[in-house]
Amino acid sequence: MNSTTVQECVEGALKVTMLEDKEEEADKNRRKTSIIVHGLHESEAGDPADRNKYDCDNLQTVFHEISCDDVNVKQVIRLGKRQEETDTDTKPRPVKVVFETEQAKIKVLGCAKNLKGIREGDLSKIFMHQDLTPRERQSRKVLLA
Repeated sequence: MNSTTVQECVEGALKVTMLEDKEEEADKNRRKTSIIVHGLHESEAGDPADRNKYDCDNLQTVFHEISCDDVNVKQVIRLGKRQEETDTDTKPRPVKVVFETEQAKIKVLGCAKNLKGIREGDLSKIFMHQDLTPRERQSRKVLLA
């Protein structure tokens, strides 16, 4: 192998790494106004619009309980595939909430710790965290292990 071939291989690897880093940064920018909510009860309605309205109403209730009534939500999305058969032990799918601003997301995450103090009802099972990229989730998993 000559030095030109080695140099081309190294340059190719650097280009791939730089492209992956740019994609990761773009992904972070897309997710900077989003949070993931786990444990929010899921509607049994057949119509997707009804299910979405149910999720929005439930989120308004949660935001009211943690004193975040003034945040503006841009979009609410259930993640994952909907289970057709409803088992009693099936966990509800997570919900992605996209806010108008990053400050709204920060405010909600800051107030989300107040959910731990609620003992009664479905609110005690809810927790929120920021929307992480797959690479961030993997590195966090390694740190926790």
